Amino acid sequence: MREEIHRHHSAGMLHHLIILKVNERPHTGYSLAKAIQAGTGRKPSWGSIYPLLEHLKKEGLVSVSAEGRKKNYTITKEGRRLAQSFHQHHEKLIDTLLRDSRTVCEITGQDPDMLLEMFNRFKHEEDPLRPISDKALRLRRLILQMAHDGRIERNKQRINTILSDTIKRLERIR
Repeated sequence: MREEIHRHHSAGMLHHLIILKVNERPHTGYSLAKAIQAGTGRKPSWGSIYPLLEHLKKEGLVSVSAEGRKKNYTITKEGRRLAQSFHQHHEKLIDTLLRDSRTVCEITGQDPDMLLEMFNRFKHEEDPLRPISDKALRLRRLILQMAHDGRIERNKQRINTILSDTIKRLERIR
């Protein structure tokens, strides 16, 4: 059941990403996978991307044209409307995060300026982490996996030493 929920959530996310990427410009399945990997740090499997593209074609959200052996996927008018609704939902989500972040910062006594600036940049579709997003995502996934399988608990002193050293090294960068 848990794996089915995860698979459904991943397919939903991939559905959104495909619509948004094809809305930016036409793509082949290959260029779409590369664009999604560049943006998320994870390459979608061919076994998930092509069935979703076929599904989107049947829904009338993308159209397909063939150039030799390549298929080019282009957004339709209905697909463009859906992409616009995704952008509106994205803005509402960022607004909610901004409001909630202010509250959390007030409660915890943290300075909200840096966090609020990051959310505002995301709202305007700027990704300040893009130059390091692949490595940051890999680090996040690794830490979550280590927490899940018990490696953090078994190695907490060693991991804290590594993280402390990394923080000091990053703080020295100007």
